[in-house]
Amino acid sequence: MYDMDDAPRSQLPVKAYKAAQGPSAGSISFYYECSQRPGIRVRDILSAAAGPMMAEPDEVVIQGLKFLKLYLSWPGYASAAMVVPIECAHISKLDLAIVVSRHLTSFVEKCSSMPVSNSGIPWRVGPDAITMNSVVLVALYNTGGDVWQAEIEIES
Repeated sequence: MYDMDDAPRSQLPVKAYKAAQGPSAGSISFYYECSQRPGIRVRDILSAAAGPMMAEPDEVVIQGLKFLKLYLSWPGYASAAMVVPIECAHISKLDLAIVVSRHLTSFVEKCSSMPVSNSGIPWRVGPDAITMNSVVLVALYNTGGDVWQAEIEIES
């Protein structure tokens, strides 16, 4: 039902956030329980039934850090890029995915009311373009220090 192993997806080409000071903590990948391919639809993460769908939802994924900074960007909307603080002391994988998905949804809604640059036209967001129904959260990558960036794919 939730297996996305065969669903065609394209990686969202986002500008990498400049590396922050400090060592990188690596990445956190998000999987459906029944899938070998990383990525969970944002709409599924935000549904009430997300916990049973996700592999290792209760795993504490960030330790020793009270807040992280989530860098959000989208091709064609450079002026909308932002850094959002997230409280993360002893946060579970499911709770982190929910918080990130909420911020991502708000960010995309903000972008949908803005003009897109010519280079971003294939990644335009809005009712007649990419919507949150096709957005997949694949992973979070630590760019160094307390800054993290989401890897996003778009279902075709």
